[in-house]
Amino acid sequence: MAIETPEQTLARISQTINDSVKRAFSPKFTNKLGKKASLQIIKRVRLGYGVADTGNQKRLKKLADSYKKVRKGKLKFYTGTRKDGSRFIGTYKPKGAPRLSNQTTPGRSNLTATGKMLQSIRGYGRKQKIIVEIPDKPHGPDIFGNPVSLSHAELARVHQNGATIRHPSGTIIKIPKRRFFEFTNAEQKGLIREVRQFILKLTKSKLG
Repeated sequence: MAIETPEQTLARISQTINDSVKRAFSPKFTNKLGKKASLQIIKRVRLGYGVADTGNQKRLKKLADSYKKVRKGKLKFYTGTRKDGSRFIGTYKPKGAPRLSNQTTPGRSNLTATGKMLQSIRGYGRKQKIIVEIPDKPHGPDIFGNPVSLSHAELARVHQNGATIRHPSGTIIKIPKRRFFEFTNAEQKGLIREVRQFILKLTKSKLG
């Protein structure tokens, strides 16, 4: 091997590191890491955890008692109209049993009723970037087989940010914020560590 000046050695090392970084963000690696990142979110949420303001893992807010009854098939809401034309919210016992995902229970708060929204989360690589997203595609039927007007992405935003809805009856319905579509501090560190280790492995193999 030819003798190098310090400048040449540093330039070679710098170039090797740059090449390793480019190789690390190849389609194969970014797709692998994107899939792993998306599965981390899905697994954490199914266990009933979201993300706190501090970035730490936090239990998702509990379900309302009335919604638990809906998930048990004991109760269902409907909008009725009185003789004077005013609207009201009524309840009745549905005939068919709700089809809950096997990843949840009636009383468990883990953003999994049908499971479709969570399962739609996908991660992949694109142009040396790692992307994790919830597609803006139709959600499909709810647990009773009724159509849902919101897409996966829209439903996710409702859970992530919370919502206040004024029902035609005048009743205010509040859906609490359940932050879930982000990474915890620990998840971020784990992903960064994996990228760092892969780059080091590639660099060492080139430098010897």
